[in-house]
Amino acid sequence: MRPVMKATCKLLGIRQAIYYTGALCETAVIVSRYLPAHIREPIERLLVSSSAPDPARVRITPLWLTGCLLTGGAGCLRLWAFRTLGRLFTFEMSIKKDHVLVTSGPYAIVRHPAYTSAVLLGVGVVTTSFALGNWYAECIGWDSIASRAFAALWATWSLLVPMLLVTRVNKEDEVMKA
Repeated sequence: MRPVMKATCKLLGIRQAIYYTGALCETAVIVSRYLPAHIREPIERLLVSSSAPDPARVRITPLWLTGCLLTGGAGCLRLWAFRTLGRLFTFEMSIKKDHVLVTSGPYAIVRHPAYTSAVLLGVGVVTTSFALGNWYAECIGWDSIASRAFAALWATWSLLVPMLLVTRVNKEDEVMKA
């Protein structure tokens, strides 16, 4: 694997770790409501900013649910695209021996389903990460420069990575035509 691909995989791993950490924190805050005070209070001290109005404001909202549906649907579409390609799938652009143009599965519907799903995934992640009712919005908040800077970087990264992938579309089309 080329160094650029290794670095990209590491960055995507970090992105996933941040996303899953946020999801676990959100789950812990919601579940802690149903626990005895001697268990709930240390969880809230750890995961809820002292300036947060009320951790009970963490809840499922229509916008958050939309983000979850986008993220889950995009993940399924991406997996379907990879599985449809089978042995032809690779993260690096390449032509293999006996290569054929795949036009079945999601490729019968969308020209570039893996890239389409990457963009939808980025939008879903940003939506779930910052929707009102989300752990970050309700328990960390936007009152500090560091919090706003992290949120801006996270949103930019979550949307920029898929957009950079989409820049490969024209190159990939040229390779396939050749």
